[in-house]
Amino acid sequence: MKPLVSKQPAFRFIHRIAGGQTIHLCSFHNIKEELESNEIQSWKKLLRVITHEIMNSVSPIVSLTTTLTRLYMKNGKQIQPQEVDKHHIQDTVEGLQIIQRRGNGMLDFVRDIRKIHLLPEPQKTKVGVRDLFDGIIRLMEEDIRKARVKIHTEVLPAHLHILAEKGMMEQVLLNLIKNALEAIHHQQGQIILKAFQNEGSGKYIQVIDNGVGIDSTHQQDVFIPFFTTKAEGSGIGLSLSQQIMKAHRGTISVHSTPEGDTRFTLQFIA
Repeated sequence: MKPLVSKQPAFRFIHRIAGGQTIHLCSFHNIKEELESNEIQSWKKLLRVITHEIMNSVSPIVSLTTTLTRLYMKNGKQIQPQEVDKHHIQDTVEGLQIIQRRGNGMLDFVRDIRKIHLLPEPQKTKVGVRDLFDGIIRLMEEDIRKARVKIHTEVLPAHLHILAEKGMMEQVLLNLIKNALEAIHHQQGQIILKAFQNEGSGKYIQVIDNGVGIDSTHQQDVFIPFFTTKAEGSGIGLSLSQQIMKAHRGTISVHSTPEGDTRFTLQFIA
């Protein structure tokens, strides 16, 4: 018989008293198919984005090589060397340069894939959050100045620290601040780096900006590798950040309202 698939918990305990007698009921639900369905949907999203990226690189290369071939063909035959003029050479060089750029783009794409799948195990040390914030601001000082964005920090308690690999955490914050700077297009732009501790659920770091926000239909997709809404975006930064947080046994989440605040939250369980 086909297992029952339910959105209810996989295990449910029911306690009843009937006629003065205590009855314990245990209910089990097979959620294997439901989990497999979610996994398939995730893979479909990933494959859709990867296919889109590959087509963006391969299609113009195929089209351009076809065009270049036609330059040296006449009436179905290859032209003779003496028929090649400066326009042939110029068009060929320009075409090869475009092919080279798209080829390099594909190499960068493959390198980005490797970054996700070959992420090393973090070498965790005690990292002071205040020092982490100060270092990131110094590192991005020129970008922040050019964007004319104000940046504030809040760390409570002041000596708050996390157990992490500092270099990896810098990479995550660099990605989030870079995205925040790109999202701000007005003179009152500001970014808040916030850190605090919750005794019940761990330690948190938040990057908050008042930029254009992320549309609600895209918020569930921003961590998918290579998904991006930017014309020049690689779609790797947030996915890599998520992998880094998973390697630290933590999580990253986003909450955003269009034309309101966008808040990325890093949670450290340990």
